[in-house]
Amino acid sequence: MALIQAGSEFDLLWGRDSTTAISASGDVLASGSFTTWAAASTQAQTPASGQIVRCSSTFNNTDAIITVDKQDASDSTLGSHRAAAGGGGGSYPTTFGGPEIPLSSIISAIGTAAIPVPMVDGGDEASVCGGWIQILAKGNVTIGAAITASAAAAGSGKGGQGGGLVVIVSAGTISGSSTITLLAADGHSTAAGFGGGGGYGGPGGHAGYGGSGGGSCNNSRPSGGAGYVVGGDGGIGASGDSGGGGGGALGVQGSDTTGNDGGDGADLLGDVAMLSNKTAYGLGKQFTAAGAGTDGELGTNGTAGDYGGGGGGGRKTSSGSSSVGGNGGYAGSGGGSAGHSSGTAGDGGTGAAGLVGLGAPHHGNPYAGMPGGQGGGGGGSNGTGGGGNPGEGAVGATGFPAIGAGCGVGVGGTGGTGGDASNPVGGAGGAGGNGGGPAGLCIMIAPSITYTGSVVGRFIKIEGTAAHELIRGFYS
Repeated sequence: MALIQAGSEFDLLWGRDSTTAISASGDVLASGSFTTWAAASTQAQTPASGQIVRCSSTFNNTDAIITVDKQDASDSTLGSHRAAAGGGGGSYPTTFGGPEIPLSSIISAIGTAAIPVPMVDGGDEASVCGGWIQILAKGNVTIGAAITASAAAAGSGKGGQGGGLVVIVSAGTISGSSTITLLAADGHSTAAGFGGGGGYGGPGGHAGYGGSGGGSCNNSRPSGGAGYVVGGDGGIGASGDSGGGGGGALGVQGSDTTGNDGGDGADLLGDVAMLSNKTAYGLGKQFTAAGAGTDGELGTNGTAGDYGGGGGGGRKTSSGSSSVGGNGGYAGSGGGSAGHSSGTAGDGGTGAAGLVGLGAPHHGNPYAGMPGGQGGGGGGSNGTGGGGNPGEGAVGATGFPAIGAGCGVGVGGTGGTGGDASNPVGGAGGAGGNGGGPAGLCIMIAPSITYTGSVVGRFIKIEGTAAHELIRGFYS
């Protein structure tokens, strides 16, 4: 296909960094004025993010592996400013994955250094995402050696960042078969309920849902775990003798004790409507029933939540049978607390594991970062008195598996174990997992693209007449 513009007009895009061919064969890299690249004799190249490789002839790379350096993510992207993890900052929630950089913003910036920078993860981590590079050649381009622009690993307790951006434009043919790798980072395994960073290939993954707190046998309230939807707090007992508090369920607090009776566990199913503005997946699986607490001689048991938190045990006498808290039922619900007693204490209820597949993934983009897993439920406390075992906290769920190549994922946190008789407070719910970063993006624009390599990330090709019109459009 003949391109209709004169060579002097093309030079505005291709530039004059090299007026001849740029090639890498053996240990020779004719790099024009690319003084920030490695010496030619080293062969492998590590350009800084933000490099624009311009060539008015061909770019023929058959040997020099190119690893683009990473770049610092931004607190604000395209008008959205991330809220700070400790408070303050902008209004973009810390539990949400960062936004996708619109393709139009990237295409319009080709040939310039105005490529937008993706948003930081929800933990406001001073982390780094994949960097970017542009290879602009008036002649043919050969990708005969690997190119990598991947994100760094997430910081402790932080969301993952997105992969980088590789733009390759030619007025001729783009060929070759070497791999282009644009990997995102997984959310860190220490769950803290933060969303992943934004990116070029898609938005970041949301934080996982929080697990719920177990019931307490005193008046200290166990908290639900942080996340895209916060887990429910556990119910509490009184400062003196009373029944045990009920376990919490997703977004719903367990009931407090009323005198000698145990508190009811929170319902899960009756409150799913609260998720209507944050679409939930995974709730259609087989439900597991929660357990009720047991009666004591001086108080009745708390009822089991509707597939939610375990019921608290009733107050017992010093010589009576131990009352126990009920187990949490489903989706990270908390266990109930045993009742007060001056005799042998009863056991606290066990928290429910985080539910695999429960979360809020982004719609329509397989290269988006994936949500973290749900946190596990906290265990209920054992009663006062000697003996008895606190309820164990449950494990968090694994995050959503990646769909597109290069996406990052996260893992939910484990719920806390209930306290002992000397401090009978329920275990806190586990935090939702940190969201993963989105895959990076490779854009190739040329009248003819015969490239047959693999792109680990999102890959967009613009060729034929569309490429001709787009290249012409940079200066029309």
